[in-house]
Amino acid sequence: MAKKGGGVGTKPQQQQDASATKSVSEVSEDFSKVMNSLVKNYVEKATVRTKLIDSFMVFLVALGILQFVFCILVGTFVCFTDYYPKNLVY
Repeated sequence: MAKKGGGVGTKPQQQQDASATKSVSEVSEDFSKVMNSLVKNYVEKATVRTKLIDSFMVFLVALGILQFVFCILVGTFVCFTDYYPKNLVY
């Protein structure tokens, strides 16, 4: 039979409970610190080529969101065959 608790890599019960009860403000503060550190390191250490690729990816995501909103509002993309002459044979 296996023993309960006290094994390698386990914390005592009191330490687990204390670390699991962080307040919302503490969690948001930790998240804010992590994001600030991430942005600071990105600005300082990313190459110009990486920043260019990232900005292009942001553009593509924004364009995709714009197309999605357009499809939701209009219902579909504009059918370009409506603008061709009706007697045109393909």
